[in-house]
Order: sequence, then structure tokens, then C-alpha cells
Amino acid sequence: MTGFRCRSVNLNVGEYKQERNMQKNLSEPDRFIRLAIGIIGVVMCFTWPHTIWGILGVLPIATAVLGFCPIYRLLGLRTRKPE
Repeated sequence: MTGFRCRSVNLNVGEYKQERNMQKNLSEPDRFIRLAIGIIGVVMCFTWPHTIWGILGVLPIATAVLGFCPIYRLLGLRTRKPE
């Protein structure tokens, strides 16, 4: 029987995961401000009908909870001190 011989591939998964990991780039005051703005946006959605503030308010809440802002990463900004 002729078999298919495959070379073994050594993937260092740890390095790949570390590169792909969302590193926190928001400081505590920045996260608090984003959370406050997001909550205000969601409250405005319920007080003023037919507005998109609630949807827009979810984005700052998500970045505050995660501690990561993709726009900051694209621009190379950090408000959090490196560890």
C-alpha cells in the first residue's frame, strides 16, 4: 500500500494566541468615562423614542467592560500604562 507521507508541522500555538490576544489599552479613568457615556446613551434611547442612542451607547459600554478599544489599537494609542 502506498501511503501519503506528511511532514510534521510545528506550530507554536502559544505565540499565536499571544499575538491575537486583545491587550488592554484603556486606563481606569478612560473606562469609567466610556461606561458613563454608554449608560447615558442607553438611557436616552428609553427617554427619547425613535433614536439610535441606545445602539451607540452599547459600544462604549463594551469597550469599557473589555478594557480594549480597537480604534486606539489602529491609531497606536494607549491610555493604560504598559505592564
